[in-house]
Amino acid sequence: MKQKLKDVSKPEEKEEHLQIHPSDDTISDMDEDRADSDPPHISSVGDNLYNSDHFPIILKHFDNSVGIPRRPVRFIFDKADWQLFTFYSELKSDMIQTNDIDTATEIVTRHILSAADRTIPKTSGKFPKQWKPWWDDRYAEANKNLNRAWNRFRRYPTTNNYVTFKEAKAVSRRIKRQNKRNTFQNYVSTIQNNTPSKFMWGKVRKILGTYKMGHSVSILNNNGQILSELKDIANALGESFAKISNDESYPQTFRTYKMNEERKLLTFRSSTRKVYNTLSHSKN
Repeated sequence: MKQKLKDVSKPEEKEEHLQIHPSDDTISDMDEDRADSDPPHISSVGDNLYNSDHFPIILKHFDNSVGIPRRPVRFIFDKADWQLFTFYSELKSDMIQTNDIDTATEIVTRHILSAADRTIPKTSGKFPKQWKPWWDDRYAEANKNLNRAWNRFRRYPTTNNYVTFKEAKAVSRRIKRQNKRNTFQNYVSTIQNNTPSKFMWGKVRKILGTYKMGHSVSILNNNGQILSELKDIANALGESFAKISNDESYPQTFRTYKMNEERKLLTFRSSTRKVYNTLSHSKN
């Protein structure tokens, strides 16, 4: 059933779902044209146009045999309590006192996983919300004005409210397109001729949507002490490398040869008249 858009100061409030017909300035009730769906589906009409002239029909599926897709649950190693994990994961001799090797392996594995569950947090498995880098304060204000104009037109379907809604919709779409274009240009401009190949291909994979962040276990056993902080691990590795590079770790024959060679004077003379030095000065 269609009706003309009213143009009065205080029109009657209308809560039904509407279908807009800009060609003849009419609206119709979507509830009258809605078709029943077969179970286990339940249909309803959305309350937002989403840049369309028709309200979306939302189908809800109630089939328990179909589960919600989830990501694999992973351990968050950065937040692990490694001291407590070492305490709970300590193996005892009675765990492997069995004639069946498979049973012993299963007992040890279950014991270690139990210790990990108690000391290492896990991810929820839910898919994260997609971040919109083009969403800024300017577009948020335009989107708020669009929703405000739409709610007013939905309650009071007059010609003036319809024009206001269409104007707010056009402004919101224009700002959204500009923000998307500028965001993509700014992101691509970060790839320059001096960008390392690792970061460049990482940005390319992000553009293609195939980017995956890997993670390695940050843990080090240094003289019986478990280190999980990156700074402590770096300091321990630096001390170990310095100790290995020390003269005391070299054989006596090599140390004698090294000491004799270091005592020799080097006759090194520099010159600015070489061809490469001349070219470098001319460029500067």
